[in-house]
Amino acid sequence: MKKSTLLTLFLLAALLLCACQSSSPDMYIEPAQLTQVEEDIATLLGATTAMPIYDFKVDSTVQSMTINAYELIDGQWHLFYGGGGRAFTDAKGRLALEYDTIRDGIREAIQSEKVSGSSSFESSEPFGLPTAFHRATSTLDQRQEIVYGLETPLAIQILTSKNEVRSFDLSYFHHPEEYEKYGYEHVFAITVTFRQEPLS
Repeated sequence: MKKSTLLTLFLLAALLLCACQSSSPDMYIEPAQLTQVEEDIATLLGATTAMPIYDFKVDSTVQSMTINAYELIDGQWHLFYGGGGRAFTDAKGRLALEYDTIRDGIREAIQSEKVSGSSSFESSEPFGLPTAFHRATSTLDQRQEIVYGLETPLAIQILTSKNEVRSFDLSYFHHPEEYEKYGYEHVFAITVTFRQEPLS
């Protein structure tokens, strides 16, 4: 009886392990797992939680990537940074973002086998943070599957005079009407998109 119980438990554990392995996506982006040396360098350079770093993995068919920033206006996302994209053909790499109030400016940095560089946007009319406003920023905090051509939200930022700000899962980027229900004055988002089509 004990042997059959142990065998059953062993089989269940094996099935669970297989299920966990098969549910892990082949293409993904996730918060970077920094080594101690990398963490020390980041600390030295003054990196904060407002400077998230991500590791990503795609496949050999990738041809381009785009980082976009949006402002929510009347229930729709309006692009104010990005749109063009860059040629990108490496199967894996690292992406870092730096921002305070997203609408004021963003710095992005990419590192991979063939690419290493950064670009930035700075608003000619700084939005700033009004004294009576509160800021709440949600960032990607777990592995997220990458689907070619589909925008993956990396950050959603809410600026509001309301005392209470609801925390939203980043998947709500694809349902912007949900933010409208709460009457937040300003909502911004940053996304990344990988594509199999080269830049035209």
